Order: sequence, then structure tokens, then C-alpha cells
Amino acid sequence: MNLIFSATMYQLFNAINMVENGLVEEGQSDLLLSWATDFSPIIDGLRGSHLFREIYEVEGYLPTERHFKRELSTEEREQIWREPASFTQFPDFESHYQHLYTAVDDIYVKMLYYHLLQDNEHIDIHFYDEAIAQYFKDYGERATIGDHRPEYYGDRTFEKHIVEYYLYEPELYCGSPLNCPIPRLPKMTGENPARGFLRKLYKNWTVPMDELRGKHLFFVDAFIDKLAVVEDIRMLDYIASVTGKDDILIKMHPREGFDRFSGRGYTLMKNYGIPWEAQLLMGVPENMSVITVSSNAAMSAKLVYGLELYTVFLYQMPVVGASNLLKVMPKFKVFMKNMSGLCNTENGTTLFIPKSFEELRENMLYIGGMIHE
Repeated sequence: MNLIFSATMYQLFNAINMVENGLVEEGQSDLLLSWATDFSPIIDGLRGSHLFREIYEVEGYLPTERHFKRELSTEEREQIWREPASFTQFPDFESHYQHLYTAVDDIYVKMLYYHLLQDNEHIDIHFYDEAIAQYFKDYGERATIGDHRPEYYGDRTFEKHIVEYYLYEPELYCGSPLNCPIPRLPKMTGENPARGFLRKLYKNWTVPMDELRGKHLFFVDAFIDKLAVVEDIRMLDYIASVTGKDDILIKMHPREGFDRFSGRGYTLMKNYGIPWEAQLLMGVPENMSVITVSSNAAMSAKLVYGLELYTVFLYQMPVVGASNLLKVMPKFKVFMKNMSGLCNTENGTTLFIPKSFEELRENMLYIGGMIHE
């Protein structure tokens, strides 16, 4: 039996891609959803599809995880690792699982693994693509987060049982070495059997193409949720001085609960609670661009679909907080260099990473000319 864990709409999107393409182990698969995001737009359709034998649900776990990391002693955390169900919520699973599929390796997922291990001698862990951070994060650091005590579980420790690591572009991986294969996750092109299922699942929740045509779509990062200070508004206002506000559409991050933009005259993209990748599934006009400081979703058109959308990343701009990503995750710069090689070829340039306001102005004038020609 397989258990597939998804905590966001995009994780679920990729999990379905794996199931529909026969990339999970033979046998039935159950799905565990964590309501870190709102699955209500598609949950009825998902249940009615019978793609999964059972669908279990738990509440969002981020507050519990923060409490675990910040407020408990080492001794308390060590005891919780031995008995995860004493600390956090797990469903009453009806089956034993030999395979756990996950897009993240946070504390909750590790607790889930050790909870399942109480009734199993061995569980294989399969990772699937979730964000560009998976291409460059240092796995060695992630494997021991949260005072994890590998010696207690010996050879059954979480990181010793990762058997594969699915990515849309395996050759772009630049994190620490993995002791497992990195297979390719099938792109969402016309022949992918997951397309029909996903289009039906999301068909009532996408933005009409006319609302995107000729627009610069600005992806908001979850800086407020992460308590990070980044002058994204300053950069956005500068872009508006070049393009005009009417040509800019704001896509809020699911965890960005405060609208900082409407009051400044910007138009927000309708929020149906689905991932950008599902919008791409329904189609987007070629004459548009995406702009962000560091949002994962901005690269989805290329990574997931192989589409060539003009894309601008602002993380190297000379404003407060923009370069923090490079300090916290130094391999991000390596990944973006590799990504530039994938996007920028002799056939043209589609990925722009300006380092000054003058360069940003030139980039926006060029892109504006291209999408409005």
C-alpha cells in the first residue's frame, strides 16, 4: 500500500501527475491532505474521482511545528520522536503502508514516517517535485532538522530510506549529493494522461485568458508569513513607472493574508485557491510575462510545461532584503545560473535577473515591447 502526502494544491497537482503516469508502486494508494491550504474548491471532485482508495484529512500543522522547534526542550523533542502521535494529529489509518510519497521533508512528515513505522518494519520514502528549492537545498541540513535523533531508529532512520527523488528537470539539481536516483517527472504536455483528469478537476476555477493577455503578472512572495522584510513594493512601484499600473496584475501568495496592493491602485488576479500550475494547464497567452522576487511558481511554466514565458526575478536588486535568499540558500544562485542556461538560448532570452534599477527598466521596456507587438 502507498500513502501520498500533500499539504498544498501544487503538491497535490504533482502527486496526481505521478499516480496517473504509473510512477507509484503497484497496489492501491491512499491520500493524506493537510489543510495548510484550502482544498475545498476541488475536494468533492477529488473524492468522486476514486483515484485514491481513501482520502484522509488533517488540519494545518505549521503552528504545531513552530511550537516544537521553538518552545520545547531537547529532552521533550527526543521523547516526541519516539512517540509522534503523542504530539501531533494523525488519522486512524485503515492500512499498513510500505511506501510514503511526499514533496517535503519537514518535521510533520518525519513524524508521520515514524508514526507509520510503529506498525511496519520498513517504509520506502519517495520524493516528488514541489518547488524550485528542492533543486538546491542542502539535503544534509534538512535531514537533521528539529533535533532528530537518528541513533534511536538506527537503520530505519528517515533519511536512510529515501529511494527516489522525482524532479521535472533532474539535470538542474545542484544540492548536496543524494544516495538515490533522480528520475524525471513527466511534463504536462498534450500526451500526459494526467492532463485530462486535472483539467476536469480544476475547470471551474481558472481565470479567463483575456484577463491575462498583455499583462505583467507579479507573483507575491510570502514574506509577511515568514516575518521577512523585503522591499518588494518599492520594486513593484518602479516597474509600474515603466509599464503603467494598468498592465500589472497581482497574484497573491496563498499565505499572504494582507492585501498591500489594491490600496495603491493595483489590480489583483481573481483568487480561486488553485495553484498557478493549474491555470497553466488551461492555457495562458504567450503575450504576457511573470515577475517576482523569488517565487517558486514563476518558473513553473518552464519546468512543468516547457513553456517560454518572459520571466523576471528581482532577488539581486539593490533594495533591502532582496539578496537575503542568496545568504540563506547560497546554492540558489547556482540553480538560477543553470536555469538561465535552460531558458536563454540562441533562440532568445526569456529569463531576466536584473541587478540595478536601470537594468530592470531596460528589461521591462524590452519585455513590454515583445508582449504588445
